[in-house]
Amino acid sequence: MNFLRTNKVKYVKQLTNVERRQTNLDRIDDRIKEALSHVYQESQESNSDDDPPDRVSRYHMGCKGIAFHLHRWLHQHRFDPATKNFYVLLLDHLLARMMGRDPDDELVFSDEERRSVVIRNDRIYQLKRLQNHYTTYDLQQKYDSINPTSSNSDIMVLSQDSDPEQCRLCPFWYARVICVFHTEVHWKNDPYPRRVDFLWVRWFGRDTNHAFGDDTCRLEHIRFVTEEDGSDPFGFIDPSSVVRAVHLIPCFHSGRTQVLLGASALARVKEPGCVLDWESFYVNKFADRDLFMHHRGGGVGHTTTFNSTLANHVPDGFHRAAGVMSSENIFKYENGVPDNLESEDDLDDSEMLDGSGADGCAADSSTAGSDVDIDISEY
Repeated sequence: MNFLRTNKVKYVKQLTNVERRQTNLDRIDDRIKEALSHVYQESQESNSDDDPPDRVSRYHMGCKGIAFHLHRWLHQHRFDPATKNFYVLLLDHLLARMMGRDPDDELVFSDEERRSVVIRNDRIYQLKRLQNHYTTYDLQQKYDSINPTSSNSDIMVLSQDSDPEQCRLCPFWYARVICVFHTEVHWKNDPYPRRVDFLWVRWFGRDTNHAFGDDTCRLEHIRFVTEEDGSDPFGFIDPSSVVRAVHLIPCFHSGRTQVLLGASALARVKEPGCVLDWESFYVNKFADRDLFMHHRGGGVGHTTTFNSTLANHVPDGFHRAAGVMSSENIFKYENGVPDNLESEDDLDDSEMLDGSGADGCAADSSTAGSDVDIDISEY
């Protein structure tokens, strides 16, 4: 792997330098971990037994990844339709996250507001997978491993439709994860950059010409969003907003088509070289019991989707006898770590360099402060 970080000519000395730097970084990392462990032990001894436990994240991803310069990458893929409006959509998403607003509200910011967000060193980091933690309908802690290059790349999030009737009928939005990213962002007068994790997705939309539900005995019918639908086919979401990975079944009788999107290696990372998309998909809510209860409603552990799904099927007053968790129990159950959680070492991806030969480590202090001022109008 280190050979890729050389110019392939005088590589012996370069490999030696790379290994020496890595050894020094590992030693620094060990000293930091040792110092932090002492601080943690002291804090544990000083805390009382009545202190609440730390809140556990809804997801986990590695701390390293494949680093590349954003605008060089955009220029390299400038003819790929998936990168259209990529930079503007990314800045809007990051700005909404920095401001504490919901990025799913499709907020639009001015160019001046976007300039307040600076991506550190103009770098983003690509990771191989995301581990999404969730609480099952029967209060068990489990996780989905979401990998853009595998069959487990489709996800569902809570619907943000402004029409309450549409939210009641279709409580979830669906998307295909194209890439798992993180970056470091400077915003306004923050003294230090903030790490922001985000998913680049291709959106699905509901087929309004296809009836579905228990009355019709048909599965929900979705297809990829196109520009003709009046919304962006691609976007970014917060990993913590992912409800579950979802199983989608292609509608084989409808076949494949190339009218939804032109040739795009980025959007079809699951099928390299393919230029066709399936015309539509069925949402398989029967893939497991937990997915079924998400769509059926009434799962005791599904606190986040209770109001949107349970009202479709359960009469008034049932929730008082269903054992629905109170707000204090949500803290305990909603975001717990599963027993079979993968280790940190298993989830970290190998650190690589971008095409320029610069170091891809986000924590490299040698490049700190060299933020790139970009003209947004070019994108």
